[in-house]
Amino acid sequence: MPLGADAVQVPVSPGRLFATNAALLVASLIVTGLTLGSDVPTAEPRLALGLVLLVLVTAFVGVASWDRPWSRTVVIAVPLIDLLALNQLRSASPTSGFGFLLVLPVAWLALNGGKVGALLGVIGATITAWAPLVLVHLGVNPGAVGVPSVPATASLNVAVVVVAGVIAVSSAREAAQRRLLATQARRSAEAYRRARRDEGVLNAVMDAVPFGVVSLDPGGTYRGSNRAARAMMRHIGLSLSLPPRSLPMYHLDGVTPVAAEDLPLVRGLAGDAIDGETYWVGHPDAKRVAVEVSGRLVLDPDGAVDRLVVVFRDVVDSIEAEAARDEAVNSVSHEFRTPLSSILGYIELAADTPGIPGEAADHLAVAERNTTRLLTLVNDLLEARGRAPRTAVPMTLARMDLTEVVTESATALLPLATDRVIALTLDAPEPQTMTGDTFRLRQVVDNLVTNAIKYNVDGGSVTIELTGDATEVTLAITDTGPGMTEQEQVEVFQAYHRTADAVVSSVTGSGLGLAISREIVQRHGGTIRLESAESGGTTAVLVLPRDAGGTR
Repeated sequence: MPLGADAVQVPVSPGRLFATNAALLVASLIVTGLTLGSDVPTAEPRLALGLVLLVLVTAFVGVASWDRPWSRTVVIAVPLIDLLALNQLRSASPTSGFGFLLVLPVAWLALNGGKVGALLGVIGATITAWAPLVLVHLGVNPGAVGVPSVPATASLNVAVVVVAGVIAVSSAREAAQRRLLATQARRSAEAYRRARRDEGVLNAVMDAVPFGVVSLDPGGTYRGSNRAARAMMRHIGLSLSLPPRSLPMYHLDGVTPVAAEDLPLVRGLAGDAIDGETYWVGHPDAKRVAVEVSGRLVLDPDGAVDRLVVVFRDVVDSIEAEAARDEAVNSVSHEFRTPLSSILGYIELAADTPGIPGEAADHLAVAERNTTRLLTLVNDLLEARGRAPRTAVPMTLARMDLTEVVTESATALLPLATDRVIALTLDAPEPQTMTGDTFRLRQVVDNLVTNAIKYNVDGGSVTIELTGDATEVTLAITDTGPGMTEQEQVEVFQAYHRTADAVVSSVTGSGLGLAISREIVQRHGGTIRLESAESGGTTAVLVLPRDAGGTR
C-alpha cells in the first residue's frame, strides 16, 4: 500500500507544509539559543547536523513548486526528515526542550498522513524520545549533556502518542464528515441539475401548448406563466401583474361584470373547483377575449396550498361559430315557415276535394299531420332562440298513451326503413299510459327511430320495445349499425355534435336531434342514454316516470 493511501483525500499545499517546517525551525533555534549555549560544545556535530537538516528541508519546501498539491509521499517524507533532525538535536542534549518539539511533525503526520502517517509519526517520535537514554546506557553517547530519566522519557512518549491518537481520530472524523458533505453536495448538485432540466422541459411543454397557463401562490401573486398566457394578455392590453381581484371579467352576455368574490382566480385560491367556466376577459370598450377557465390547487407534502394552477382556453372562435349557427338556424327556420304554411294549406284543400279516393285521403292525412308537426317545430325553433335553455321548448302535459305515440312513429317511418331493406319490428303489446306532452314525446321517438334507421346498415334491423311497471315506462330502440365509443355515447347529446363516422358519411344531420330529445326527456323527469359497443349495434334507452309532473 502506498504511503498515505488511507489519508484524507484533501490536497495539501506546499504553503502549509512550509509554514509548519518554518515554525519547527524557529522553535529549534530558540531552544538551541536558550538552553544549549553554555552546556553543549558548539562543535557538537549532532547539533549542527540536526539544525542543518531542518534548514535544508525547510528551504526545499519553500522553493518547491506552489502551483499544485504535493504527493502523499512528500507529505509524509518531509516530517519524517524533521523527526530525524530532532533525533540528532535531542541526542546532542537529551534533557533540553527538543523533546516537546516532536509534537509538530507527529501532529502533521496524524493530520495529513492518515493511519499510516500517524503510525510512522508515533514510531519516529518513540525512537527519538528513547534513543538518547538507550545510547547512554549502551555507552555510545559520550558527548551528550545530561541523561533523561525513564519516567520523563516515558511521559514524553505517552504525550506524543496521545497527541497523535487524538489528532488521528479527529482527522478521521473530519474526513468522514467531509466525504459525507461531498457526497451530499454531489447529490444536491445532481438533484439541482435534474430539477433545472425538468423545469426546462416543463417550460418548453407549457410554451408549446396553445392555451394559457398561469400559477399563483396562496397570496395571489403570479409565480409563472406560459407564452400563450402572456400573448393573450398583451393582445387585450392587460398585465399579468394585476391582482386576481382586479382582473376585468364579464359573464357570457359580455356586459355583466363578474363580482370580485366570484372571479375564478379568487374562488380557486379559496379552494373552489373551477371546471370549464366561460367568461369574457377585458372591458367591453376595449380588446377582449372569451376564455374557458379551469383551475386546480397544488398542495405541498404537508398538505398546505402551494400553488393555484389555472388554464385559460381561447373560445372566441367557438362562441362566434355558435352565434353563426344560431343565426343560420333562425334564417333557415324563418324561410321554412312560409312554404310550409303554403304546403299545409294546399294539402287541406286537396283533402277537401270531393270524390277523392280513400287511399289518397289517408296519404293526405299523413302528409298533413307531418307537415303540421314540421311547421310547429320550425315555430318552436324560432321561439327558442330568445328563451332560456330550460324553457326553450314549450310543453303541455296531460294523460296520454305512449304505446300509441310509438306506433304512429313506427308507421310513419316504415317507408324510410323499407327503402333500405331494414326490418322494423315493434314490440308494444299493451297501452302504456302516463303524464306527458304527446307532441314532444313523439318528437323524441321520431328522432331515436330515425337515427336507428339512418345510421344502420342496408339490410339491417331496428327493434322497438316498450315495457313498463307501476312507476315508469321504458322504451328501448336497438339497431344493427356501427357501434360507438364510450366518449361518443356522451358527446352525441351535445348540441351540434356529430360523431366522426357521421361526418365522413353521406348521412346528413344538424346534430340537434339528440340534444333536443334529452331536454324534453329531462323536463318529463326521465332519463335517456345510449348503450353501444365499437364492434357494432346501439340501443337507445328512454325511461319516463308515469306520473311525474315534469317542468313546463
